[in-house]
Amino acid sequence: MSQLLPDLNAPLDELETFSDVGVIITDLDGTFVKQDGDVLGQLKGIQSQFSHHAITVTIATGRSYMGVKEVVSQMKIKRGTPLALYNGAVVLAYHTNNILFHKTIPFSVLQELCTFIDWEHQHILAYCISGGRQNIVETVHGFGAHTFEKDINGMEILWHSKDDLENLSFGGSLFSQDYEPCSILIDWKLLGNRAESVARYLEQCPLVSCTRSGNVFWEIRASGVSKGIIFKYFSNDARCIAIGDNDNDIELLQKADIGVAVANGSSAAKAVAQYQCREEGASGVLELVRTIKEANRYFN
Repeated sequence: MSQLLPDLNAPLDELETFSDVGVIITDLDGTFVKQDGDVLGQLKGIQSQFSHHAITVTIATGRSYMGVKEVVSQMKIKRGTPLALYNGAVVLAYHTNNILFHKTIPFSVLQELCTFIDWEHQHILAYCISGGRQNIVETVHGFGAHTFEKDINGMEILWHSKDDLENLSFGGSLFSQDYEPCSILIDWKLLGNRAESVARYLEQCPLVSCTRSGNVFWEIRASGVSKGIIFKYFSNDARCIAIGDNDNDIELLQKADIGVAVANGSSAAKAVAQYQCREEGASGVLELVRTIKEANRYFN
């Protein structure tokens, strides 16, 4: 069972654990964002708050690159810092257009998932990413009911009909071996009585992993992929602390030297975390920041 983060009145031996942290990795939705504006204001420029302690701050999220760019900019994350996106299916070096890791979902999985949906009332979103000297290129492809123009990240959705899907083959004009989706998003509440069939397929398919994000989406990624991949891109000498709130943060919290769950975290996230915040969301992140600063004040 996780213990509460030491507060500013805690004994020094409890604070010492947080004195030699080299990397702070935070989830975004439910952890860092969507909280009171005053709290978020205190977290803007979070990287600069640790510059004199040689601590690197970064993120591990289910979002796309377009979906994190504004927040990452406000956090003042350093150029070249690894960011884990799409629940770990992509790791890229911030502001360099350099993709460090990219694992895709076989096109056959997308085809199979599309057989379950009602194309007139339901839909599936598939995300693709590529990098180069000029820019990171992301696209989101919609299959099924054309109900809106943009996704939750503000990305324009390229809608395809059932005939489009049937006419596409592996290596075709839309998807190729180097350009398969890295993430598939399904609003499971819209599936109605078809949700059970989709869930059964995802549980039995060895090619993918699936996490339910909050109360809305199934987030599908290639098998073996998790946010925990980000630790491979930091030195083994860097002591890492991670903070999150949901089931898709479990591997991140498990692989960190110190795993912390915010107060509004899921029961599964709290079960694997070593510590738990007293506060929810961004207030919990601020609580962790204060703990680390206090530890460094005494021990460094």
